[in-house]
Amino acid sequence: MFATLGMIHGRSNRSAAVNHISRILKPSGKLILHVHNYWYSLRDRKGVRWVLGNILKGVFQKHAEIGDRVFTYRGIPNMFHHAFQWRELKGFLRRAGFKISRRICLSRSRADKLQWPWLLPSIRANGWIVVCTKQ
Repeated sequence: MFATLGMIHGRSNRSAAVNHISRILKPSGKLILHVHNYWYSLRDRKGVRWVLGNILKGVFQKHAEIGDRVFTYRGIPNMFHHAFQWRELKGFLRRAGFKISRRICLSRSRADKLQWPWLLPSIRANGWIVVCTKQ
């Protein structure tokens, strides 16, 4: 499913969802998810401005988190989305009891793998498909 974890508002709610998935999966069960990359926003026309503003919001506003965005998406107003930093996602999954077995870095279109995924994936990847195993 498209970026489903990023559509859950609030770090504690995202954590509760992943912990629940971990609880109901059998040992060695698989979780496959797709998330968007926070730093990829730097490649957008207004990306640097948005990232700087988002960081300031996350630091100074009580209920704002770095990576959160509300926007109109395909005619749907007030769409919430959280984009992840790789370190954030990795720690989040490990704390829930998952081991990441595969990370697929996605290209701009998200239809293909990123060419040369070893080259600055934290900035170049539009997002990731992550395969995890419950420990």
